[in-house]
Amino acid sequence: MRTLLVTFWLGVATVPAAAATLEDAAALFDAGAYAQAAAVAQTLASADGDALAARALLLQAAYLAPEGEDRDLLARGKAAAERALERDGTHVEAMLYLVIALGYEARLEKPMAAHEAGYAREAKQLLKKAQSIDPDNPWVWATWGGWHAEIARSAGGFFASLFYGASSARARKAFERAIKLDPDNPAIRVEYAKVLLQMNRKYRDEAGGVLTAALSLPARNAFEALIQDQGRRLLAALDDDDTLDAVLAEVVPFED
Repeated sequence: MRTLLVTFWLGVATVPAAAATLEDAAALFDAGAYAQAAAVAQTLASADGDALAARALLLQAAYLAPEGEDRDLLARGKAAAERALERDGTHVEAMLYLVIALGYEARLEKPMAAHEAGYAREAKQLLKKAQSIDPDNPWVWATWGGWHAEIARSAGGFFASLFYGASSARARKAFERAIKLDPDNPAIRVEYAKVLLQMNRKYRDEAGGVLTAALSLPARNAFEALIQDQGRRLLAALDDDDTLDAVLAEVVPFED
């Protein structure tokens, strides 16, 4: 599973915890102050607050954490998503963040250990439930595409299909649906390009087109700005396999 989420810059003013609202936490998140956003969101004692905290913590784990702190942030992000679902078992965003956390955990395991731990099956159940609740959510479909791509890549086409019903073709269809649902979202396009490049380098030209389209869109927040920066680096590296491998290793979290 690809996880699909990042951040750009830090350092905006904090919000007094006693006066905090979900809107305050979301504003901090959109500005790139993820540690502060998570702290404020966790004071709200609500499913929405816990889900936002999960997102902020997982973003830090994936892209911002100092060496040695990423796994702690991953564990905290996963726990926040689980708390959100305990409060509201139909919270779609919390499902997606739990799927992302499970995907990161799976990458930290050897393939057979990850299979036996059931990460992929749990994630699939969550994603199918999310689809039934919010079928027009573009991030549901982007995350579903990432799940298919991750399983197909790690297990191989035959075993991915046999054990999980996953395939690269389904990954592509899911991302195409996500883009159709939110054509102005540059982050989904960059995540799709990452998936294409990891699945097979024969998709290099297609990925280049997807990245070019992503970079033509305005970033609406710090998250999208950083994702676009990743896309810019990938586009510049497309013609050299060694450079491309190095950039992918930096923009794909918890990848060995």
